[in-house]
Amino acid sequence: MKRPEPLDLDTVAWVIEIGQEERRGSAQLLQAVCDGGLRRGLSIHRVHVSFIPQHPQLRVGILQWSPGRAVSWGHTSWPDKQLRSPAYRRNPLYLLREGHVDEVRTRLSDRNRAERFRITHELAREGLTDYFALAIDSGLEIPNTISFATHDDEGFSDETIVTLRSIAWALQSVFQRETWRTLSETLSTTYIGTNAGRRVLAGTIRRGQMSRETAVVWFCDMRDYSRLLQELADEEVFAALDSFFDAVGSAVESNGGEVLKFIGDAVFAVFPYVTDEEAVQACNAAFKGAVSCLEALDHVNRSRLAAGQPNLRCGIGLHRGTIVYGNVGTQTRLDFTAMGQVVNLASRVESLCSRLGQPLLMSESVAELVHDDLESRGLHEVKGSAEKVHVFGLPQTRVFEASQAPLQVPPPSLEISE
Repeated sequence: MKRPEPLDLDTVAWVIEIGQEERRGSAQLLQAVCDGGLRRGLSIHRVHVSFIPQHPQLRVGILQWSPGRAVSWGHTSWPDKQLRSPAYRRNPLYLLREGHVDEVRTRLSDRNRAERFRITHELAREGLTDYFALAIDSGLEIPNTISFATHDDEGFSDETIVTLRSIAWALQSVFQRETWRTLSETLSTTYIGTNAGRRVLAGTIRRGQMSRETAVVWFCDMRDYSRLLQELADEEVFAALDSFFDAVGSAVESNGGEVLKFIGDAVFAVFPYVTDEEAVQACNAAFKGAVSCLEALDHVNRSRLAAGQPNLRCGIGLHRGTIVYGNVGTQTRLDFTAMGQVVNLASRVESLCSRLGQPLLMSESVAELVHDDLESRGLHEVKGSAEKVHVFGLPQTRVFEASQAPLQVPPPSLEISE
C-alpha cells in the first residue's frame, strides 16, 4: 500500500506505538487498535482482516473484530476449483488480492450498490451503512486485506476515510512482522519438523553444532519403488508417494513421534525420551505407530487394488539409544539431521525386513520394552555392526492382506489396429 495522501500522522504514530507494545500476535494487535479507535471516537462496527498464511493446508487466515467482543480468528482451506468459481470472484477481497483495485468503497445504504457483492449485500441486511476495504502490503506476493464497516446513518465521513487509510498504512508494517514470524515457523515445521524447526529458530544454525539425546529411531522404506518408477507415469508415482507418506507420517505424529526427513521413498522419524519410564512409553508409542502405519497402508491398498493400482509395501525398523542432533553441510547450505551408530543400526534393522519378508522388525533393546506379543526372528549379521543383531517381529498370524498381495502393476495399454 502506497503512502496515502493526506496522511494522519497522529493516527500513524498511535498505531505504531501499539504495535511496539503489543507483541502477542495479530489478533491482540487488531483488538488493541480497534478498541482504541472506539475510544478515540472512530465510528467502526466491524473490522475484517484476511491474510495468506503460507501454509500447505490453509488458504486464507481471517481476523474479525466487532465492538465488545474479542477478536475471532480462523483459517479457511478452499480447493482450487472454488477459488476459480464465480462466487469467489464476486468478492471485493478477490479484486484487492489480484491487484485489480487498491480500494473498494460501497455505500450499503444504497440498495443497488449493496447488491454488487455478496458480502456487502449481507452487511446491508445486518444494518451496516458503509463499507471500505483496502489492500495492504504483506511483504509477500499476495497482499493482505483489511475492511471496515459502520452502521452510522451517514456512513463514513471524508475525515474518517483519511483516518482509516492511515490506520491501514500503519498496520501493514506491523502485520508484516507477524507474517514473517509465522512464515518462519511454518516453513521450519513443514520442511524440518516441529522439534528440529524450533531448534533452528532458537539459533541452532551453525555448522558443527550438535547435541546428544536418547530416542527410538524409526526407519520406514517403500518396497518395489524402482519398479513403480519404471512402470508408472510420473503423476501416478507422486500420488502413490503422497498416499504412502500420509499413512506413515500420520501414524508417527499421532503417536507422539516426529518425522525428521523424507529420504526418497523412505521416512526417518524419532520418538524422543529422557528417563527409563519415558523409554518404555517411547518404545510402545513407536510400536503402536508402526502397527497403525501398516493398518493404514493396508486400508490404502484395498482401495488401490480395487482400482487396479499396485499396492504399496513397506518395511519398518526400530532401534533405540543415543543419537546426535546437529547441522551438517557446506558453509552456505546446512541440513539439520540426526546421526550416529543408533541411527545407522535402525536403518540396517529396516533393511532386514526385505530379506526376512517382514513388514516390521525391531532390535532387542526396543522389543524388551514393548507390551505386546512379539516373535524372535533370530540373530543376523548387518553391515556396520561387529556383533549379530537379534531382531523381533510381529506374530505370523498378524496379516495385512492387501499389502501382502502380489504386486500388480497394470501393463501399458496397447492399441490394436484391425
